Amino acid sequence: MQSRYEVIEYLKGDGDSEIVVETEHILAPRPTFEHALQAAESASAAQLSKLGGGDVVVFLQRMHHNPDYVLDVSRKADEANWRQHNVQTGLFSADGDVGASATFNTASGSAQGDEQNEEFSIDELRERIKAMDNLLKEGEGIQGYKKCIEDSLLFENFRRENIHLSTTVADVATFLSGMPDDFVVHEFSTTYHKQWFTGDNASLFDYGDNQVTTTRPIPAGGYEVYRHFQKAEWVPCDYVAPPTTWRYTFESDEDVLHEAFFDPVDIDDAVGADGDSGVLQPDSFESEEGETVMERIAWQEGQVEMALSPATDLLDHRIDFIALDGSVALRLDFDDAVERVDEDVATLAWGVCVQPWSDGDLLMLRIAEGIPDDGVAAVNDEECLAALPEIIPAPEPTATTEPESTAQPMPEPTATPVP
Repeated sequence: MQSRYEVIEYLKGDGDSEIVVETEHILAPRPTFEHALQAAESASAAQLSKLGGGDVVVFLQRMHHNPDYVLDVSRKADEANWRQHNVQTGLFSADGDVGASATFNTASGSAQGDEQNEEFSIDELRERIKAMDNLLKEGEGIQGYKKCIEDSLLFENFRRENIHLSTTVADVATFLSGMPDDFVVHEFSTTYHKQWFTGDNASLFDYGDNQVTTTRPIPAGGYEVYRHFQKAEWVPCDYVAPPTTWRYTFESDEDVLHEAFFDPVDIDDAVGADGDSGVLQPDSFESEEGETVMERIAWQEGQVEMALSPATDLLDHRIDFIALDGSVALRLDFDDAVERVDEDVATLAWGVCVQPWSDGDLLMLRIAEGIPDDGVAAVNDEECLAALPEIIPAPEPTATTEPESTAQPMPEPTATPVP
């Protein structure tokens, strides 16, 4: 099926005064020639009604980028045919207007009201063409510059036609929590000149040798990052792909109650983390008793203390502190803890003679049920715990009694005779 268009003006480039659009392999086979002709006439009428009776703008690109539609014009480029830009019609209607005052809309052939639709006039289009010409002049003499501009624009076209790739979160994969640093979470078959992450979780991941690795053990949860990359052919014009959002998910075993980042720092004479110093996040967890907040974990003078608000029963549970290599650097059994409760804040204490962590360490803590048979024993150095001031539970209030009276009985009065 052919559609013919008279060329009013070539805004860029040149060619014949008439463009013939040859539409091929669009319609399903018909049983007879009459049926095929009727289907073609219906399709032609639908295209005319879509375009209206005014001027239209057509964008031509080299056929090798997308061979779905062919524009049969005399002008060739790099010995390749030209083709329509939009895979539906490639033409943008002026809604019946003609001349320089006409307004065109990129919605032709797509759903009206799409956020990606854009209106433009011929004058605005001329300005864009001029700006592009100036951009190309800036790179004169730079090897690969023009090809870089072309590739970057084609990539932007791809993004517009697949906008969901830029606006949705890409779930990469799910992994086990607490894996060591340098654990591979992503591998690429394509080599990029540069690739990096930004965002709050960017420091958790590193890119190198066509793969993404973790920089430390990561607790259970979903971690979103903004991914940036640059191909080698984009270097001459310094084009970088707009960021997309990726999410890496980590899951823990069923026996785990809570996991968190634990980055201790020096706090006066102690080494640990609380709400103001170091990192202890997420600092709250849910148990059968409700929400519990870890207000502080610190080591000082042979003792590890953990403050919980409110006091929470964690018998038959352990807390593991996991080092960068994924090993358990310290294990404490909640059954061994000495507890002090003050105004609904429970302070648990264990004897740990040797300082288990230092300012600047990157640890992960895990609270889970039981003591697994993994060769790691729970630490509780009673000699260090005993050397500290004794922790005395607050006394229970007792009922008050009336004090015994110490008053002496008064003597009985005696009768005095009346004279």
